[in-house]
Amino acid sequence: MTPSAAPPFGPRRFVFPALLVAVFTVSAGYGLVLPQIPSLVRGAPGGHIDDVAFHAGGLTGLYMLAVAVFAPLWGRLSDRIGRKPVLLAGLVGFALSMLMFAAARTLAQLYLERMLSGLFAAAVAPVAAAYVADLAPTDQWRAHRLARLNMAAIAGFVLGPIFSAAVAAAGKITSPLAAPLVATGALALGAAALLARISTAPSAPAGATQLGRSASASSAVVLLGLSFAVAFAVGTFEVGLAARSTEANARELAVMFSVCSLVMFGAQAAVFSPLTRAERTSKLLGPGFLLIAIALVLAPRVSGFAPALAVVGLLAASAGATSPVLAYWQSIVSGRRQGSGLGDQTALASLGQALGSATGGVLLGSRLADPFLIAAAVALTAALVGALAAPRLSSAVPSRAPSKASARL
Repeated sequence: MTPSAAPPFGPRRFVFPALLVAVFTVSAGYGLVLPQIPSLVRGAPGGHIDDVAFHAGGLTGLYMLAVAVFAPLWGRLSDRIGRKPVLLAGLVGFALSMLMFAAARTLAQLYLERMLSGLFAAAVAPVAAAYVADLAPTDQWRAHRLARLNMAAIAGFVLGPIFSAAVAAAGKITSPLAAPLVATGALALGAAALLARISTAPSAPAGATQLGRSASASSAVVLLGLSFAVAFAVGTFEVGLAARSTEANARELAVMFSVCSLVMFGAQAAVFSPLTRAERTSKLLGPGFLLIAIALVLAPRVSGFAPALAVVGLLAASAGATSPVLAYWQSIVSGRRQGSGLGDQTALASLGQALGSATGGVLLGSRLADPFLIAAAVALTAALVGALAAPRLSSAVPSRAPSKASARL
């Protein structure tokens, strides 16, 4: 091919970096807002210090609800019209919502922005994962790239609040959140511009060729349930960890959250390392959920910073390893309906985390029951289901030789 005949930016090698930037940007946009919500509520007309907890929970919950509702719709739309138009709509819409948040002054505007941010964010992560599946020459390739997308999301969630806090601490601008929001919006627009100029022709997605339609559908339902379970467990655990702020100082709590994110990042990198065969990862589901259950049982029963940090590391490692495995297998059983399958998984995970957080908060406040034991029971059930589902999932992976062009992505 002559240089003049080459597509914009050459072959597909720029697609995956653009997808990484897109997922990182949306996750960072969500993370950088979280520490600032209480101050925004207090400063909004009609806001009151006694209502801060209520509105902080409502704003965060509305974002998660919007993701849960719209992710399946965006995913199905991407199956019909293509991944790139949906990703572009999501990124541009998310960028505009960030700019809207920078200008928001009233509680009504804050709620509207959170709903719009969740609506457009729902178009990015699941559709980016579906795009990866469309381009996958082998399932091993698919597994590695899906894990990297998850790692980009974790990195964004960790760095977003740090960026926001650093700008706020500088105290040199009228609105501490304005600069991070504008920067995030600009990054989202940059990712959209890069994707818009990339010309690709995705191949048919690999996977699900050895499963019948009914078997594939039943496996997809099982995986959706497991995705809900791991998110529910993490949501419950995070609320319980935050409740330790009454016992531990803010610095120790910040260290725990940082360790949790870093361990999850490392676990996801390790699960789909070159030393791991993707088709064998289904065997990790049972042990992974079992370790999650153990961590949940231990969480309220340990005292002291070091033991608590060890429990945090145990749950982070097991949940961090389980989540990309579930995403990989959901992609496998979704076959040609990648957007639909991965959109449904994003919705169930968002719903699970929201319900886990809400249940944990209500039960910890009322002391009607131990939310950690409830979440542990859910994790134990998931461990049994995952162990039973592993053989069927392993049989779903077809062998397929990689193409040289796609292997460079």
